[in-house]
Formats: sequence, C-alpha cells, structure tokens
Amino acid sequence: MKHRIQMIITDLDGTLLSPQQTVSRTDYDTLIKAGNKGILRVLATGRSLFSLSKVIPDEFPLDYVIFSSGIGVIDWQQKETIFSSVIEGSIINEFADSLIRESFDFMVHKPVPNNHYFYYHHNDTADPDFWKRVNLYGPYAERLNGNLKFMKQASQFVIVCNGYKGEDYHFKHQVAPLTVIRATSPINDRSTWIEVLPEAASKSKASARLAEYCNIDPSGVVAIGNDYNDADLLDWAPNAYIMENAPESMRTFGRLTTSNRNSGFSKAVHQEVNFEEYND
Repeated sequence: MKHRIQMIITDLDGTLLSPQQTVSRTDYDTLIKAGNKGILRVLATGRSLFSLSKVIPDEFPLDYVIFSSGIGVIDWQQKETIFSSVIEGSIINEFADSLIRESFDFMVHKPVPNNHYFYYHHNDTADPDFWKRVNLYGPYAERLNGNLKFMKQASQFVIVCNGYKGEDYHFKHQVAPLTVIRATSPINDRSTWIEVLPEAASKSKASARLAEYCNIDPSGVVAIGNDYNDADLLDWAPNAYIMENAPESMRTFGRLTTSNRNSGFSKAVHQEVNFEEYND
C-alpha cells in the first residue's frame, strides 16, 4: 500500500535551481500546491544561509531549510534555527594541521549562526574556484595565520581540491568522529569540494531528525537530488528521485526524473503525489 506523502525534501543546486540559477514557474507552483495541501516543503542544501540568500528570497514557499549539508535546520517561516551541530576545538586543530601538512586548500567555518564567517588556508597552486569562494564571502573570510588552537568550536571544513579526485580522498577514514562527504562546487559546477562536518551532521541525519521533530514517518517522505552530497539523503528516503543531469555514478540512488532544465523536481513530486486526493 502506498503511503501518503507528508514531506518533500529537495536539493537546491542542480535540482530545484536551473542552470540559470532560477526556479521554474512549474516548480514554484508545485511548492505552492504542496503547501496548500499541508505537505511540508524542505530544502536540503550545501549552501550556508548567507549563500542561500543570494538565490532564494525570504518569502520563497518553504517550511524548513536544512543548510550547510545538514549542520543546521531552520524554520523558514519563523527564521528560527531548530538545531545545529559543531566540531569541538581539539578536533578542529588536529584536523587543520593534517590538512596543512598534506597541502590542502581549505576553509574552516565558525559555528551557527555565524557559519558564513570562515578562516582560510591556501597554497600557491590554489584552484581558481577557491578564490572565487573567498571573494564571494568578502569581509566574512579571513586568512589563517598560524594554527587553530584559539577556535573552540567550528561548523565545518570545506576543502577545494585542485586536480584531486574526490572519490579517492585518503583522509576519509582518518577523521572519526566527523562526517566526510564529497560535493560539486555550486560556483563553477565542476570543482570537487570535500565537506567535513560534525558527526551528527549530514543531509540524511538532519532529515531524519526533522521528520521526527515533525512527527512524520520516513515512509511519507519524498527526497529529490542530483549530486554526491545528496547520496546519503537519497539512500535514507524510501521515495527517492535522482535528476537526469546527475553524474552517471549517482543514477542508482533513486528513480530517474527529468533534468533541472525541465522541472524534474515537479515531475518527481507528481509521481508520488496526486494533489486531487489531498484535502486543503
């Protein structure tokens, strides 16, 4: 028996956003219809709230936002953070030292709600995408001089890999108790980023926690994504859809829907939801 859908969780870049960084009229209307039928609309993005504000206005039709790949969850209507996670000081400094020794270019972000502030370390061969991100954050980005012993808590590390194959990152199994995920840069859609998060953070962990908070059984959740950092979310959700524009290796993580050029978000939702069957 098919379960009634109560929550829709969607990725942003490459999923809800078109290549032109806009949301189609069709997808916008689908979000409105879902809200009118009492279905919770959740955005699960790798972007910080600062970065999200560049592409999504305050009045956008959402109920919750999982931001920074699951570091925090915000009630979108009230603009209040429901929960967030941190990396503690001793782990921050130890991991930063290992990245410096191995010549990685990285940023380390302050805790929520100030996680748009970060310190950065770079080498002479830093990828142009690294500098684009530093410039994008402008006054919120500060060059790291020395170690991070002064930092008591952090929200995440973002490592920009210059010519480095993300799927082979060899420190993945050396950073317990942290969560390590691969992502594609939302800035140039090509560069590999490695995000290192608190152990309690990921899109799937934040989604599970939010579903419990809203008293929703996971069987009533639809999840839609397109990139490597959506893999755990799509693996968790019983009703998972993958965008046509996703990397080939991601095609096994859900049912295929059309691309973000062709409102694949709406097509996936309509596969699961018959709005005529829902009471207002």
